[in-house]
Amino acid sequence: MDIELITFLLISLCAIVVVKCEKDNSMDLYNLTSHKGRAKLTWVKISLVLMTALVLSVIMYLLKLSVYLLKFGGEGADFPITAITDFSGSKLQLDILQTALLFMCIKTLGWIYLSLIVMAVATFLKSSASVATTVICIVLLPAFVASKMQGDEFIYKMPLPNGLLKAR
Repeated sequence: MDIELITFLLISLCAIVVVKCEKDNSMDLYNLTSHKGRAKLTWVKISLVLMTALVLSVIMYLLKLSVYLLKFGGEGADFPITAITDFSGSKLQLDILQTALLFMCIKTLGWIYLSLIVMAVATFLKSSASVATTVICIVLLPAFVASKMQGDEFIYKMPLPNGLLKAR
């Protein structure tokens, strides 16, 4: 299984569980009756999901990076990024390892954005199955449509995390 898919499933599952466990146990009715329950618990849930998305995405990307370093070796990591054919026209003065860390930051922002979308969808929809289906459509459908189009600019113009998650 791809590490991106595992990250997607873990972050989505965490966001759905955090939002849905409150509604399934009727705690949302109790929390709406007090000001502290309404305000404090909301920020705690959002912070929990964002921290989980941050930690999971960094761990998964570092795991992927370490597999690449073990497989190919790290002796060329200090070469400039322009040594790679795809980045030959780049104006960035970064080496390959710095570029990989920059991609990690971009992907982490994408995963955090995705977790916020999952939480918003889970708040509005009642069943977990409909939340999962909607989130899968939000992520996979634009990626499928963009893969069939000629240019990559479509995926970056959409207000979805797909453009950020596409960083390699």
